[in-house]
Amino acid sequence: MAPLGLKATVGEKIMNDVIKKVRSKGEWKVLVVDKLSMRMISSCCKMTDIMSEGITIVEDITKRREPLPTMEAIYLITPSDESVEGLINDFRDPRNPIYRGAHVFFTDAVPDSLFNLLTKSRAAKVMKTLTEINIAFLPYESQVFSVDRPGAFQDFYSPFKADVKPQMLERLAEQIATLCATLKEYPAVRYRGKIRIILLYIFLKNGVTEENLCKLLQHAQIPPEDSDIISNMAHMAVPIISEQTTTRKKKADRKERISEQTYQLSRWTPLVKDIMEDAIEDKLDPKQYPYISTTHSLLHKPQQLPVLAMGTGTRIKAPGKCEQVRESSSSSSGV
Repeated sequence: MAPLGLKATVGEKIMNDVIKKVRSKGEWKVLVVDKLSMRMISSCCKMTDIMSEGITIVEDITKRREPLPTMEAIYLITPSDESVEGLINDFRDPRNPIYRGAHVFFTDAVPDSLFNLLTKSRAAKVMKTLTEINIAFLPYESQVFSVDRPGAFQDFYSPFKADVKPQMLERLAEQIATLCATLKEYPAVRYRGKIRIILLYIFLKNGVTEENLCKLLQHAQIPPEDSDIISNMAHMAVPIISEQTTTRKKKADRKERISEQTYQLSRWTPLVKDIMEDAIEDKLDPKQYPYISTTHSLLHKPQQLPVLAMGTGTRIKAPGKCEQVRESSSSSSGV
C-alpha cells in the first residue's frame, strides 16, 4: 500500500499527471468528465484545488454543453463507446467546434476498435494530448476501492448472461490492473489459482472423501492432467483422501431383549449395557475395542494351578472343584 493511502495517491496523480501537466499560465480550461471519472474526482480531489490550477468549469460529456470555442478542454474519460462518441461529436463540425483544442486522458487502455475510430475522426486533428493514466476504479477510503460495476454479480452467475461473462471478466481484470499500477504493486498472478484454493480447503478439512474431491474438481472444471497436482500431494504426506471419512464406523448391533422383563415406564435399554455384557462374555469386536479385548484376554488367560497334597485334606483339581483324598498306604504304615 502506498504511504499516502489510496485516495491521496489517486488525487495526487490526477492533479499532477492530468491537470497540472497541460496547464498554461494565464489560460483557463474546461474539464470534461464522464460518470466514472466524475465520481473519481469527487472522491479524491477538492474543487478549490482544481479551480486554482486554471479550470473554470467541470462538465459532463454525456450532456448537452454550451460551446466555448476560445478555450481548450481537458477530457478525463473512460475508454467506452459512449465517451469516445461524445468526444468525436464535440469536433464533428469543423465550423462550429465546442472547444478550441482537446487534451485527452483515458482512465485505462483504449481498445483498438475505439482507437481506430478516434484517429479517423475530425477530433484527431485538434487533439494536443492523448494518453492513458491507468486509473479505472473508485477509491472510497485509504484502503478501500470499487470497480463501480453493480451488475457484475449477475453477469458472472446468471445463465442468461453467459455471452457477456468473458467481456465482463476482461474488464474487471483491466480495472484491477490499473489499481496495481497506481499503487506500484506488481503481484504474481498464477494460472493455477483454483488448484491452490482447492488444496487450501483440503488442508483445512484434513482431507476429504474421494467423492467430495471429484465434485470439487468437476465444479472447478479442473482438467484430468491438472488434477494429478492435487492427488500427488499425498506422496508428500499431505492428507488428501481422509481415511476416517471414507469408511464410516459401523453401527453396533443391539441385542434382542423381547423376552426379558423390562420396566413398565420405559422399555429402552442403554447401549452401554450391551457393551458391558459383551465385555464380560468376551464378545467385543477387537477392531472396535482393541484395548478392552486385549486386556480382557490377558486377565482370562488359563493358568495351570498347583496340586496341593496333604495328609488328609483336599486336592485342588480345577477352579471351583475339589475332592477328598486319603493318606497313602506308605504314610500309614510308617506310623
